[in-house]
Amino acid sequence: MSQQATYKFSPLPKVAFEDDFLKVSVSATDNTNAWFATVNTQGTALLVDDYPGGALAITTHTTQYHTVNLQAPGGAFKLALGKPLVLRVSGIKITDADAGQFFVGLCRADTAILNASGSGAAATTDAIGFVWDGTDLNAVCAKDETTAWSQDIDTGGTLTDAANVDLAMTFDGAGTIKWYLNGDEVASLTDSAATVTEYPDDEALTPSIEVQNLSGSAATAVVTVDYYGIEQTR
Repeated sequence: MSQQATYKFSPLPKVAFEDDFLKVSVSATDNTNAWFATVNTQGTALLVDDYPGGALAITTHTTQYHTVNLQAPGGAFKLALGKPLVLRVSGIKITDADAGQFFVGLCRADTAILNASGSGAAATTDAIGFVWDGTDLNAVCAKDETTAWSQDIDTGGTLTDAANVDLAMTFDGAGTIKWYLNGDEVASLTDSAATVTEYPDDEALTPSIEVQNLSGSAATAVVTVDYYGIEQTR
């Protein structure tokens, strides 16, 4: 039986980032906006019209493995001992589930999070979150890596075309990370060693979303996000 979510935002002093995509917050030239975009060949990240609650649609170019990379400027978060963290991404969906892959979570400043191989593999060195690889939803971590995730856990979850899901992740500040799909715990990891090897504890991380086209045809990969929120105890 799956464990129900116990994650919640804390009343303690905190550092927080939230975007419900009610106003323009993405730019490829202005790093004072909420998100800075790096795109291959005319990809876009645009507000969705007539969408109650607000949403952002991220659309790749039609070229296979081309990406749209979004990162919040700066690196305000770190998985440090004594600093619990909660990440919530609500109403995320992909129009054609096998036409694209995406990463959502936290990453070091990096314009290439996913490897251009269509396998869901890492291209970045340090990140944590979720990867949809076109077939499976995985809980992932990378620490000091180059072409692989330090941890790549199959959550057993799957996405269907244009169906919203809610994703969440918690860090307890003592070495345990849990991932949730639609409120159910689907993966966990504990690394409480003196020298952490499984998750990125020594890098400043920033809110990150990356979408990659898998189709290699005239199709685009389109991912829509309703809400992204993260907070951590100061």
